[in-house]
Amino acid sequence: MESVRLLHCADLHLGAEVVRLGTRSRARRAEFRRTFHRILELAKEEKVNLLLIAGDLFDVPVVPEELCTEVRDAFAAAYPLQIALCSGNHDPATCDSVYLREDFWPENVTVFASGLAIKEFPELGVRLLGAGFTSTYCSHTLLRRVSLPADDLLNIGIMHGTLVSEGQGSEHNPITLRQIEASGLRYLALGHIHTRKEPAKAGETTYAYPGCTEGRKFGENGPKGVYIADVSRYSCNVRFVPVCERRLECLEVDISEAENLGDVASLVRKAMEKAAGKGYREQIFRVTVKGEQAEGLCFGIEELESALSDVWYLEVQDKTLPFVDEAGFGAGGSIQSVFLKKLAEREENVKASRLEMARKYGLRAFLGPVDIEN
Repeated sequence: MESVRLLHCADLHLGAEVVRLGTRSRARRAEFRRTFHRILELAKEEKVNLLLIAGDLFDVPVVPEELCTEVRDAFAAAYPLQIALCSGNHDPATCDSVYLREDFWPENVTVFASGLAIKEFPELGVRLLGAGFTSTYCSHTLLRRVSLPADDLLNIGIMHGTLVSEGQGSEHNPITLRQIEASGLRYLALGHIHTRKEPAKAGETTYAYPGCTEGRKFGENGPKGVYIADVSRYSCNVRFVPVCERRLECLEVDISEAENLGDVASLVRKAMEKAAGKGYREQIFRVTVKGEQAEGLCFGIEELESALSDVWYLEVQDKTLPFVDEAGFGAGGSIQSVFLKKLAEREENVKASRLEMARKYGLRAFLGPVDIEN
């Protein structure tokens, strides 16, 4: 074959506990499995030749038997698609790993579960180099230099690891750009970093991190998916395809203009729709409301979450500042009036913006603890 089509994914974390979602946790775990099956369907639709799973297919080293069977049977049903995977730091090939079982994986599955190894696929025109974790930590590089034949096979690599600078270390397979450049690979499929990185080149080698396929926690935000790469001797074209069932988003919403709970909910809805589109109700949000509350506005987190209960999962954090009636502090001997007088005495020597911040937070500090923004 002059070119090969790859589907590159990583960090599926099947079987992961998603405890912080409360009553939604079980449903979320099931979604991780459905995304796994959706990836196999995508490989079929895209006429992919080789599916690469670059580590952490599972979330734990010892995988429940029914999950092992589900994955194995799905791989077998995907034949003639060729599938290659490597063990990662979450699912290392320890002595009781499913990766080491004899006669368990179907014939179209190749598992890299230790040091660098090579598997050739002459029918695809591919030579695959891969390595896997044998324990949770791997402080030495798995991308050692090997002598590759000068033939017509495309050299493709797969491993779980961390891209580091020269001289920098890592507990999870440190890999440098110099090592990638010297590898002789046309494409290196990497996993471990849950945030998608745009494909890049080191010498003649294209390398990429597709990120995780479903966000497990806040911070792993936005659309999650896979890379599809068309690789030949002369080119490497890579595109991102979202596959996640839901996306996570962290938002900050200023409610200073809101006069009532309905206004607050409306501002939050607008922010969610801007972030995730018309389908925002099916997504997972952490929303921090901030700003100064209007006079008479009073609401609790539970009330706001109830007003937005049509959203699949919403977690609200309240960092708003309560209303303060400053008119009553202008005169007299109250501690607040003394505070305002002291601020006025410093107007000539302190920037107006800093004085305003001191006024805003200082007056509210008399009411209780205040979370000061950076």
